[in-house]
Amino acid sequence: MNLWSMSRFLNLAALLTVAVLGGCTQQNANLPLLPPGQPTADTNTTPTHSKAAPLGKGTRPSGYLSSYDDLTVLKPGVQSYKSERLGEFSRFIVDPVAVLPERTLAGVAIDELTRQRLATDLQAEVRDTLRLAGKLSPTNAAGPGVARLRAAVTEVARTLKPNRTREGQLGGATVEAEVLDSETGERLGTVIVSEVSAESDESSSGSDDLYSDVRIVFRSWAARMNKWLEPVE
Repeated sequence: MNLWSMSRFLNLAALLTVAVLGGCTQQNANLPLLPPGQPTADTNTTPTHSKAAPLGKGTRPSGYLSSYDDLTVLKPGVQSYKSERLGEFSRFIVDPVAVLPERTLAGVAIDELTRQRLATDLQAEVRDTLRLAGKLSPTNAAGPGVARLRAAVTEVARTLKPNRTREGQLGGATVEAEVLDSETGERLGTVIVSEVSAESDESSSGSDDLYSDVRIVFRSWAARMNKWLEPVE
């Protein structure tokens, strides 16, 4: 190759390089700008941890339960009362759960089907826990040593999936419950639990369930039910 041909080759290569770089710059310029520190769409932003904390009104009573007297704060987001007579009961009837809010804490409407599913999920979690412990009453009939458990979901916070303009947010729920003597209606215990999920698998699993964290809170609360129902020492 003579000097003239080599010069033409080098000039052509330089022009191609400028064109390519210019195209990349133009393509990046079309992308929306993100705030400093904001992850891009390709960044793994799956939320994994969050501390338990009161939601919305926290542990303020909703009025659903028969009484809120004598409640003691055990930790932020948890209040409890247990009668000394609770230890006299070894079988429990789980009433249908009520889901009171029609909107999430962010103001998003909760459709009736979702409310029914959440109610069914919490009742099933509690029943399964009691069944495994041998504490679930085989019938719904009142009797000696049989107590009735009433529960209501009073606040709901949906899982917020992360995207290019916002961070993800863990969801949670507030649950109120009471245990009553199935024969007399005497209150044997009351508990209010308000917390967010400690871990969320919603993003990593690819699920579109925006209430997955609410169900995690249900599962966690039901798993602790056996300990809460133990006699007062």
